[in-house]
Amino acid sequence: MVPTLSLSYNYDDNVNLRKRAVNDTSEPINENESDTYYNYRLSLALTRFAGNRNFRTNLWYGEDFYQSFDELNGQNYGVNVGYFWGRPGGNTTFDISAGYEYAVDRAGDYENRSLGTNTSLTNFETVSERVERNILSTEARITHQILQDVGSQFLFGYYETMYDSDVYNDRRNLDYTLELNYDYSIKTQPYARIGMGLDDDEGFVENGEKPFWLVGVRYRPTEKTRIDIGIGWQEYTRTTWLIEYGRDEDGAIIETGRTPGEKTTNDNIKYTASIFYDATQKTTFSLRAGNGYDSVSAGFGRSRQENSVSATVRHQTTPRINQSILVNWRKDEYFTDIATDDEEEFIEVKDTYRYEYRIDYSTRRPWMSLFGTINYEDGSSRFETENYHQLQVSLGAKLRY
Repeated sequence: MVPTLSLSYNYDDNVNLRKRAVNDTSEPINENESDTYYNYRLSLALTRFAGNRNFRTNLWYGEDFYQSFDELNGQNYGVNVGYFWGRPGGNTTFDISAGYEYAVDRAGDYENRSLGTNTSLTNFETVSERVERNILSTEARITHQILQDVGSQFLFGYYETMYDSDVYNDRRNLDYTLELNYDYSIKTQPYARIGMGLDDDEGFVENGEKPFWLVGVRYRPTEKTRIDIGIGWQEYTRTTWLIEYGRDEDGAIIETGRTPGEKTTNDNIKYTASIFYDATQKTTFSLRAGNGYDSVSAGFGRSRQENSVSATVRHQTTPRINQSILVNWRKDEYFTDIATDDEEEFIEVKDTYRYEYRIDYSTRRPWMSLFGTINYEDGSSRFETENYHQLQVSLGAKLRY
């Protein structure tokens, strides 16, 4: 059992992003207002080993306290439980985790996610996704060695997001993936995958379907380098509602009716790539890239294709000091024409860049460490009011028993 308390003092030069998360998405976000806030976070990790099985639980609760904009004070809490079983001899393993999280603004306690099978392409969200919500998730992985050189794995993911505001679409995503792999040599393992994703979005008449196939190879050219590259094809089929709007007695815009639209299919090359390089015992590099389809929380049935690239460098400067640099890029290309006030229609494209530097210092007291982070994010859109940039700085301490 490991209880942990994290305390931090933070600066945010664009709290309009936070306002947008707890109020109304129609607010312009390109007008910056800054504030500082305090944060605390309590967590408890429990792990029990019993032969070829283990049980694990993580619970956390945290709060933010803003100095000027106290209406932005918020909570984040959740729980994640997991179970692992391996057959003696190692031919079969079963790993499952399930969790619940309440989040405002950014979500995802990624340290507490056990499997990492979530198909989310990056570890940060677009602005339209950062709103008050409850998140349920279940992830499972089953591996089985069919023959001496032939293995398989089955991945399942269930993710449900329920928004507190009716402005957003509640959604449920299910992902199924089956892989066969072959140990061609000690260094090379080719594989083939087929899968299906289902999007149950309130903006869709029925589930959106995302079948795909992929072939790839895991290759280890040296003891320090690991490469995993896959390429294939994916389709995305869905039917969206056509929404009719009117005004109520007070002049507010309301929905007056809806009819099913035409079934639409998009398809494109699907790819995944990851490269890990252990330059020295103290320095590691990693690069990840991938793409896929998704729908967004705001609006009815607005779908998009996502492309993402993420690069990380970690370096142990001294036995007590660790540093890391993270760079993310994400491009969202929407499929639905959007009309502006002058009735011009165009396809929306959003680019989001995120840069993060983190330093951790382990004090001479083994129960206490110090940390600092600098985070900069830049988002661009064809809508002027959707463009933004944000700088966040945090200084804090972590106490662990």
